[in-house]
Amino acid sequence: MQQIQPLMTATPEVNPPRLLYFPALTGIRAIAAYMVFFFHVGQVESFGDNPMVNWLMVLILQWHIGVSVFFVLSGFLITTRYANRIHPSWTWVKRYMQNRFARIYPIYFLLTIVSFIIISKWPSQGAYVWPAYYTVFHKAGALFFNLTLTKAFFQDLILSGLPTAWSLTVEECFYISAPFILLSLRGKLWRLAIYPLLALALGVALVLVCGRFKLPFGPMPSMRFMLNVTYFGRCAEFVSGMALALWMQKQTLSMVSSSYCTTLGALGILGYTGIVAMQRGLQPFLSSFDWSYAQIFANNFILPLVVCLLFYGLLTEQSAFRRLLETKVFDLLGKSSYVFYLIHLGVFDTLFMHYVSDSTLVRLIVYTLASIALYKGIEHPLHKRLQAKRT
Repeated sequence: MQQIQPLMTATPEVNPPRLLYFPALTGIRAIAAYMVFFFHVGQVESFGDNPMVNWLMVLILQWHIGVSVFFVLSGFLITTRYANRIHPSWTWVKRYMQNRFARIYPIYFLLTIVSFIIISKWPSQGAYVWPAYYTVFHKAGALFFNLTLTKAFFQDLILSGLPTAWSLTVEECFYISAPFILLSLRGKLWRLAIYPLLALALGVALVLVCGRFKLPFGPMPSMRFMLNVTYFGRCAEFVSGMALALWMQKQTLSMVSSSYCTTLGALGILGYTGIVAMQRGLQPFLSSFDWSYAQIFANNFILPLVVCLLFYGLLTEQSAFRRLLETKVFDLLGKSSYVFYLIHLGVFDTLFMHYVSDSTLVRLIVYTLASIALYKGIEHPLHKRLQAKRT
């Protein structure tokens, strides 16, 4: 698909979804990854005597929404790239899955293998380590479900290995379902609203079925688990991104100098985190599995709409925020954010804090530099080598 230059140079008319690359959306990936990093940092901090600092910590504890940004972005990008290029043939399916595999799996595989080797040689008390009572069978199962990107269906395994990689199970489910969803729409955008409901119904059924049996590793143990960490509960976030891409594809859009949508989207996200923080109050970290259903609904169905508004602004408005995200620095940070997301929590983080430094600033800087090095030296070269050749 030929790229259209106007979106990158801000000439009068643009049609963003026809492009394959969006510099501002690459930059926003870095913001989302850093939000998740600070969210995890905030989980282990203690409240002190300073009310301002304490409220800031409560606000940071809502920055798990960086994951929602990733999910909406995936829906937008996959739809943008493939909505008009799907051919129901084995050749197309092979190319599509090969490209998805090349994009996320090689560096994930390498980091997972290394993490399990370290875990076996240097056990600790981290949630990512298998319990001491695990037999060889259990350990083999844990490794299998990690390597097949299916660990997030199991309560006992969701944080094993690379803890943040639970979201890759959700992503892979979307990658598999996206072509079917796009083919079924037949130009009727309203049909997208059906799929989150279908996914929810299937998720509820799986929870009910799995609850009748005592199965290893605890698959689909509860409704809150299903709603928070599986594609069945979080389908609406991807669908929101898909809807934005399909809607923009039908419009003739003009690049404007204002920043209303960008500002409203950013303020909406900040407002959402502020409201949740005020509801939560100065309390210890609350696991997502203990959220109310109202908070789950807001996170999975309302927040994605606000994220879409921000994306729309970044794609159609010449704001200062967009210009910042399009700089070479943020472009590089965005491209390496996947590795940063994978390594900033778990065994690598534990080793670094134990032997080097537990300073948040030092960890942020070192993990950023390490992710850039791994992106340039391993992730990007493997991606280019393994992706399907253009025809």
